[in-house]
Amino acid sequence: MKFIMDRRSSKIIVTQRHRIKNALIIVGVCVLVGLVYPVLDKEFDDTFAFVNAALIGLLGGFGMALHQDYTLYGRMSRQHFLRRLMLVALLYTAGFALLIIIVTGFTGSLENNETFVSHVQSEMFQDFLFEGDYVVILLYAVILSSALSFLFSMHRKVDGRVIWNMISGKYAMPKKEERIFMFLDMKDSTKIAEELGEIRYFKFINDFFTDITPAILRTGGHIYRYVGDEIVVTWPLTSKTKPETSIKTYFLARNELKRQREKYLNRYRIIPSFKAVFHCGSVVVGEIGDVKSQFVFHGDVLYITELIEKQCNKLKKNLLVSSVLIEKVSMPKLYKIEHCGALEYDANQNIELFSIEERNDFSLG
Repeated sequence: MKFIMDRRSSKIIVTQRHRIKNALIIVGVCVLVGLVYPVLDKEFDDTFAFVNAALIGLLGGFGMALHQDYTLYGRMSRQHFLRRLMLVALLYTAGFALLIIIVTGFTGSLENNETFVSHVQSEMFQDFLFEGDYVVILLYAVILSSALSFLFSMHRKVDGRVIWNMISGKYAMPKKEERIFMFLDMKDSTKIAEELGEIRYFKFINDFFTDITPAILRTGGHIYRYVGDEIVVTWPLTSKTKPETSIKTYFLARNELKRQREKYLNRYRIIPSFKAVFHCGSVVVGEIGDVKSQFVFHGDVLYITELIEKQCNKLKKNLLVSSVLIEKVSMPKLYKIEHCGALEYDANQNIELFSIEERNDFSLG
């Protein structure tokens, strides 16, 4: 029981860190955007204008953070992209319309030393609503919040690091980097495709990739590419990196599929399973192409990782990690590491392979 609690709490901590980080970014950006309005309106002498802007940005940002969290982890993540944007515009319009009235009404009542209700009913506040800046403030809030929501959605569709790397020209010239790679491959995909047919299989594999993506995001992984029923993920390997975090992606993804078991049974009568391999080393990364440019990794690391993946069925293991990476990790005691053999890479080099599994008998004492 203690082991189960520890495993669940570890997953919760990793998840919450990712969610809190996203929320803080959204709230911070919204507060800054809010404070820009009184600056543009040249209300430098009006303290309450800046207080209103900060409060609307803070509370509105908190609401946006909750909404974005629900979009990423909840049912809205399944909705059509354009439909979701339209719903966002309507939701934000209604939300900010009410929020602006509440905030300006509250601060106005403090400024004029009267109750909230009496201030809202006053002629001055009515003029603000129907003849003053209320509509302008509302349009400003809705347009910019919708734009931010679009950017956050695009950040999810197209990894923000990719966008930034293109803008900054980080890989305009090829560079050498130390990287961890994970090849994650669905098991029995050919058999499943035959059973489901092309359309239902596509939906099946899309659900599969969608459900394991949060596990990748939680560990800071970058989705490099999808190849059929396989996903390739990479992490930078630096002095600040904790390599074991990347390996935990496998267990987080497996636990998520267990949680989604009923959904797959109801929709497809099939529960997906997968195998994954990890390896690390030096690669060359650079931007390639002109009309449709992308970042590409080159090096023996990718080839070796692919060879390791072919050993999973031979060794009857769902998770294999190369000795190169094992030497760099420090796995918690609740994981058991087992030597599985060696990959004959060439005549002069063998790479030892290890499997990692959770200890069912582990106890914290």
